[in-house]
Amino acid sequence: PAGDNVTVADWPNPLRAPLPTKSMSIYCLYGYGKDSERAYHYTRAPASVDSGYSSETCELDAGTGTCEIAVGDQLHNGDYIIDKSVNFDHDRYSVRNGIRYVDGDGSVPLISMGLMCAKGWKKKGPRNPKGSPVICREYRDNPTASLTDPLARTGPGSADHVDIMGNHELLRDVILIASGRGKNVTTRIGSRIKDIANAIDI
Repeated sequence: PAGDNVTVADWPNPLRAPLPTKSMSIYCLYGYGKDSERAYHYTRAPASVDSGYSSETCELDAGTGTCEIAVGDQLHNGDYIIDKSVNFDHDRYSVRNGIRYVDGDGSVPLISMGLMCAKGWKKKGPRNPKGSPVICREYRDNPTASLTDPLARTGPGSADHVDIMGNHELLRDVILIASGRGKNVTTRIGSRIKDIANAIDI
């Protein structure tokens, strides 16, 4: 259970390390609405692999029974490779070229950003011993192109993993929190994170 024999190594794991016992407000501010990698479909690598760039031959290592396959500038262990032939759409995700995409901020899946905010820390208990209030505020991706300002990237409404740091709404909320007016920043959820969290037993 959370909190039992917690070491420094456990601190990054919210399932092992509880929130601080000092009463404070926890703000979870993150973007959603962008395809994000979540899982991969693999297949056994054949002896000869077409990397998409050039055909590379896989030479088995007699000691390990594996091989390395050159794909572009990277080397991959030849036991398994991403199966680029897998492509389909599901109502909650899509698979393109063997990569499963789900909702997120373009880099981090929604489940990784919002699970603890929507459920794990929400109530007083072993993971939130003081019952600190948890405010979960989501920002839907609303990118805009700027031909006049190349530094604007995807615009003031972006929820991209990096570009969200230029999201005007998020910046306003961070300033409110930092200036002691965090009560004006309230929970706002537009994604499926509650449904996802309710399906997970933590």
